[in-house]
Amino acid sequence: MKFLELYFGGALMKDAARAAGYRGASDAALCNTARGILTKFTGDPNFHRAWRRKRKIDQLLVGMADNSKSELQQLKALKILSRHIGG
Repeated sequence: MKFLELYFGGALMKDAARAAGYRGASDAALCNTARGILTKFTGDPNFHRAWRRKRKIDQLLVGMADNSKSELQQLKALKILSRHIGG
């Protein structure tokens, strides 16, 4: 899960794998391990449902921030969004 969080958070595949504790003789070996993890999780229908749900929540939070009537409301919506994106 740590690898997936890092990778979908924007880290390079080899860097996410290394940071998640995977070891390989080379960057190519780390990438092969990472591809195996991605194949396993992206093939799972629950993964796709969760990913769509997360994207929908992100879109709603952005909409709340964009349509805020005050800077304080906008700041609150952006704070929630940043927590949601971050974890």
